[in-house]
Amino acid sequence: LVDRAVAAYVGSASPDDPRLSPVHADWTQITTPVLVTTGSIDLLHSDCSRLVRDLTAAGAQATLVLVLW
Repeated sequence: LVDRAVAAYVGSASPDDPRLSPVHADWTQITTPVLVTTGSIDLLHSDCSRLVRDLTAAGAQATLVLVLW
């Protein structure tokens, strides 16, 4: 079921296409601060952490807010 959903979402594009997932984007041109929020049991928590890490590594000002729920 998950494989079919992924195939429907991705289509003929590459799964690494930044238009499909921001974790694959080039963040070197970001000039404004970025605030990312996630929950402690959010399925995308690790992706949010990675996004903030990647933004920071690219020189952007990024903050991760973890909501405990």
